[in-house]
Amino acid sequence: RQKGRLMVTTRGLEWAAGFLDGEGCFRYGSTAPQIVCAQVSRELLDKLDGIIGPGVFWLVDNSKKNPNWKPCWYWELNGSKAIQAMMTLWVLLSTKRKSEIETVLAKWKTKRVRLPNGMNLRNPNSPFFRGINYHRTKKEQRP
Repeated sequence: RQKGRLMVTTRGLEWAAGFLDGEGCFRYGSTAPQIVCAQVSRELLDKLDGIIGPGVFWLVDNSKKNPNWKPCWYWELNGSKAIQAMMTLWVLLSTKRKSEIETVLAKWKTKRVRLPNGMNLRNPNSPFFRGINYHRTKKEQRP
């Protein structure tokens, strides 16, 4: 158990799925998959972070634009951790949220995956597919 993280239980995942289904957003940001959620009170976002996180928090105060608006907390999970959470929560989410996740996964699958030592998931001759060690020999070194 990590500091600040709750033990992940079925009940916790069900709570997180329900909360994100109503308040969250599943999207592909400018560079990576994201799960985003906003609340006036940070308490529920802390609980979500404890179950799924750790994510990134930030506070936005738009009261200068409209004095009736309260400051709003945002929580965001990015990249592979967001993909992992999306896949974990999939069966518990509504059709609308599943559709959002399908869109994110489709875009994510088309992005180039960068692997060490020039490995390429799409090239059957790469070390990834050949099953050899990942260190280049002198002959394979780039000039």
